[in-house]
Amino acid sequence: MRFLVAVPARLESSRLPRKVLADIGGVAMLRRALDGAGNSKRLVEVVLCTDSDEVAREARSWGHRVVMTSPECSSGSERIASVIDQLEADVIINVQGDQPFVDANIIDAMCDVF
Repeated sequence: MRFLVAVPARLESSRLPRKVLADIGGVAMLRRALDGAGNSKRLVEVVLCTDSDEVAREARSWGHRVVMTSPECSSGSERIASVIDQLEADVIINVQGDQPFVDANIIDAMCDVF
């Protein structure tokens, strides 16, 4: 089976604007989420789903694939669903862009269930 992590992220958080680019120990929160998921041994890919050109540029500079979404999406799950036809996988795992301490071992354990 092909497993993929999709990371929805937007720049305009209502409670803490620009949260996904917040610095945590010298590394952007979003980069921690993307790289942490990318440490999984079972994934074919980690893909950022965003409506922000700035966030997309940053993620690409870190070496991650980006799929642009509509700014009209009301949730991370809707953001992923809106581009699902561009994600080639049997199983898509949703990891939030403001989840900086992703444990790749947990992702691998989830994949093992299949």
